[in-house]
Amino acid sequence: MNNNHLKEILIKLSEANIRFIVCGGVAVVLHGVERMTLDLDVSIDMHSDNLNLFLSVLEKINLTPRAPIPAATLLDSEKIKKIVEEKNALYFCRFEKSFQAIRCFFN
Repeated sequence: MNNNHLKEILIKLSEANIRFIVCGGVAVVLHGVERMTLDLDVSIDMHSDNLNLFLSVLEKINLTPRAPIPAATLLDSEKIKKIVEEKNALYFCRFEKSFQAIRCFFN
């Protein structure tokens, strides 16, 4: 990854035609507010075709789950429902080696 890892992630997601929206600090910056942020928050369309593309891109850029569950868990709607209900989880977090994050929000 280059020095602008957030931009690279956004470009890779866009090039793969993944359906997502940017939220959080990066969204604020994209609207012109000067703000420091080291992570990227996205809300992903949770349809399986889109999730498969999303997971493929994250694998290609060497992002691995921080949570002790496999990334493919995102493909199992029953497991996601259970995680949201039992753990009150709002997002699935992934980290790269430098510990800068991309958070995938359930929607």
